[in-house]
Amino acid sequence: MKTRKEKCGYYDSYRYAKTKDEIKGRQKIIIHKAHLNEYWKKMVEEKDQMPQKEGTKLRKHWFYDGTNYRRLVEPLDIAERYKNGKTNYIKDTSDHYKLLERWSDEDKKISKASEVKRNKATSLTEDSCFWAHVDEALISLKDSLQKKSFNGVHL
Repeated sequence: MKTRKEKCGYYDSYRYAKTKDEIKGRQKIIIHKAHLNEYWKKMVEEKDQMPQKEGTKLRKHWFYDGTNYRRLVEPLDIAERYKNGKTNYIKDTSDHYKLLERWSDEDKKISKASEVKRNKATSLTEDSCFWAHVDEALISLKDSLQKKSFNGVHL
């Protein structure tokens, strides 16, 4: 993430990898992303079956780690989906991302007053689906412009 920050951004460098180095880097990321997704899907499934008591230290660590994972990896899943020509990511969001977000939101409500804010990477957005909204807006804009064309000439 840090190496892509200066060039074109984390999301764009993953989605639009063109040079040999970018493609090699993307391939490494794909492997790490697959391992992380596998780990967190399993972890969420286990936690969903055996929830912890509210306020425990492990729970706080787990929510923090899960939220960081979601903010870091979900945009890559979004990039992959739109790169492959698919749309409407929000409708088809993986259940483990939905649960992580819901649990994080619930935890924020419980501990809002008592918890000290932690710093997060500046390039991570609060909304891990931000890029899905951007891509959907671009698709909508493109469709709108195509509808406004008259006899092949854009107005």
